[in-house]
Amino acid sequence: PCVQHTYIHTYPQTGVEMTEESGVTASEVAKLLMESGVLVVPAGPNVVRFVPPLIITETEVALAMDKFEAAVSSISKR
Repeated sequence: PCVQHTYIHTYPQTGVEMTEESGVTASEVAKLLMESGVLVVPAGPNVVRFVPPLIITETEVALAMDKFEAAVSSISKR
């Protein structure tokens, strides 16, 4: 998977689920990502759905994933 984190499960074409053990909620992640310029859709209490434009580049995907990992890590350390 493109995201390497203990408490994350990725589902191709649907989203990312944070396990309950992580203590991370979709709304917390969405808020931090919005502040860093990445828009996601919370799809339940623990699921974040990515809805990128069709013209997104690989570089932009990599940057978004880096920001996602940073957001999850910062929340799980609280």
